[in-house]
Amino acid sequence: MRKTAIIIGSGISGLTAAIVLARHGCQTTVLEQSPSPGGLLTRFQQQGHYFSSGVHCVGSLGPGQALRQYLEYLGVWPKIRAVPMDPAGYCEFCFPDFTFAMPAHHERFRESLLEHFPAQRPAIDQYFADMATTTARFPLYKLSADPYLSRENAALSLAAYLGRLTGCEPLRRILAAPNLLYGIPADECPLFVHFLVTDSVLQSSWRIDESETSLVAAFLAALHEAGGVCRCSCQVVGLECQANQVTGVRLADGEIITADVVVFTGHPKLLPALCPPGTLRPGYRQRIMEAEETLGIFGIALAWQTQNFPLARQDVVLYAGASTDAVYRQKVVYSNQRLEVVYCSGTPEGSGGSYSAVALSGCACEEFAPWWNSRSGDRPADYYRLKEDLAEKLFTAVCGRWPEAGSEARIVDVFTPLTFRDYTGSPTGSALGLKKSLKSLLETRLSTRTRIGNLFLAGQSVIAPGLLGSLISGIAASEAVLGTGELTTEIVKERA
Repeated sequence: MRKTAIIIGSGISGLTAAIVLARHGCQTTVLEQSPSPGGLLTRFQQQGHYFSSGVHCVGSLGPGQALRQYLEYLGVWPKIRAVPMDPAGYCEFCFPDFTFAMPAHHERFRESLLEHFPAQRPAIDQYFADMATTTARFPLYKLSADPYLSRENAALSLAAYLGRLTGCEPLRRILAAPNLLYGIPADECPLFVHFLVTDSVLQSSWRIDESETSLVAAFLAALHEAGGVCRCSCQVVGLECQANQVTGVRLADGEIITADVVVFTGHPKLLPALCPPGTLRPGYRQRIMEAEETLGIFGIALAWQTQNFPLARQDVVLYAGASTDAVYRQKVVYSNQRLEVVYCSGTPEGSGGSYSAVALSGCACEEFAPWWNSRSGDRPADYYRLKEDLAEKLFTAVCGRWPEAGSEARIVDVFTPLTFRDYTGSPTGSALGLKKSLKSLLETRLSTRTRIGNLFLAGQSVIAPGLLGSLISGIAASEAVLGTGELTTEIVKERA
């Protein structure tokens, strides 16, 4: 008899686990509480323009590289179109006193650093050697086995490492700048997190062209080919358990769906409310509920009518000051404080000379607590006034970098952490899940297995944030479900 598996959540980790389990003979159903699937994978449409919710710059999609290998194995790669970003500078970091374009290749990046800082050769060479050594310790990133880190890998913060590495402050700024991609300040960031994210985009940097086929549609097509199904508008409100073993789930409408295995991919703070009393240890429950969140994100979506779109092949990060960490302290709700950082990204292809772009910044989700009881489309007037203020600040920053945007670009949507909360289920709207800071690393480290039999976890809060980290968590959860210890070997063999 076929094993039945329910996957709660249709983000990249959920769809990945569903495809793997379906390919291995499980009768697999993905349950998504929203009317449409995808979570942060999805794109949204405003005034005829498409915008990505969470997928902007994507690393490791070159031949033989990690994300490419996983997507090939899942059957997703042939269904999408990946467009390479500018190899001379996939991302431009703009500080008040200098601008640096980060090349999408380890050796090009090293050469560019040496050109700007010739006296820093020993430090630069050491940085790349340490990155190679550290990333090699993560087998699911390198495609061999166990994804978890040792205490040795977790012992040093990015700030402490850079302080030891070099006294050159501009070089430290450049090396720390990618921390915006994972949302952890340098003095709290475990060095391995920084190296894994940076290494991925240095291998190769891409955008996904979703003008014809969306990333979500590609994953869903691969799921259907494997024999799995996805049901939307199905909110799971409880886990059915017997003798501390999961036996299924209960939906908001009262339907009970039985299953041999359940994989939960939502935000970890939503899990305790689903579990029957006594099934989770009090300490485990407390650890999850008290864990610190990453930043929330607010932003604007722009329709940009131009023949010379500046963001088609390059992201641009605008810093108001010299610190790369100031964004983690900025206040945005009814504050005259400047926006410390603005991240700008766009679509790789336009339509009729018009492109889509987003400009984003970060904030503490708690700043939006006054409106937590409201929902999208039905919020108080002061919230909408706040959105107008934030949109003006973001658009001013965009026009400061590209004055022509004042006449060529127009705002078609504004979103806040509450938008993320309402559409992704993140309790407070944090964009990157639980913060895996150095001080809380053990507290936020979650196993794919739980104390409840046949209940498994995946998602960006489990192993690492972002597209690749979330996908890897889906692979790890699938490996735990299957229990063969051979899934990674299978992926490598299929590649060969």
